[in-house]
Amino acid sequence: MNECPNCGAQITRMTSSGQEQILCNLNNEGGLQEGLDIMPLLIEASYLKTYPEERRGRAFVEFAREGDAISMIDMLKEDAEDSDGEATIDLLRYQDPLGGMSSALHAAVNSNNVTVAWLLLWLASGLDTARFPQEITTHAEEMELSRANVTGKLDVRTLKDSDGMTAQQCATIAGGVWTEWIKHGWLDA
Repeated sequence: MNECPNCGAQITRMTSSGQEQILCNLNNEGGLQEGLDIMPLLIEASYLKTYPEERRGRAFVEFAREGDAISMIDMLKEDAEDSDGEATIDLLRYQDPLGGMSSALHAAVNSNNVTVAWLLLWLASGLDTARFPQEITTHAEEMELSRANVTGKLDVRTLKDSDGMTAQQCATIAGGVWTEWIKHGWLDA
């Protein structure tokens, strides 16, 4: 993917950090975007063509990054309804190979999405129910989200990204909204 298939010109460039990029000018309904790096898009498209089963996991992590808890819940409910004994991807514990092995909890922490972080702890951690704030417990019950038995499964708080960091370690570095979480040990595994 280094040369143009039509003219043979070199199309990839190296960034100062040593990453390959393909810059283009894209003009679509959103207007003109000059110098757009399409390399990440091409890599993702190629990866998902090779591994289509990863599509839902990547979408789940992206919803966590965007703070879209409702879409995450919808995906989990769809999986529960469609479950016919076939092995499916564990969305709650999925780690994105193209995103530095980030889990949904890493994505939520790195983008300050507290609601999503609570959702993930509720559904996929061993955090004692008594340690959840009452408003979270009440909201989960209103949405009919029962706590799953995590015995024999990884607690989402133990997952490490490609840098060897847990979501708790990411939260410690981020500070801000996560300071209270660290103080209360909600992300401790």
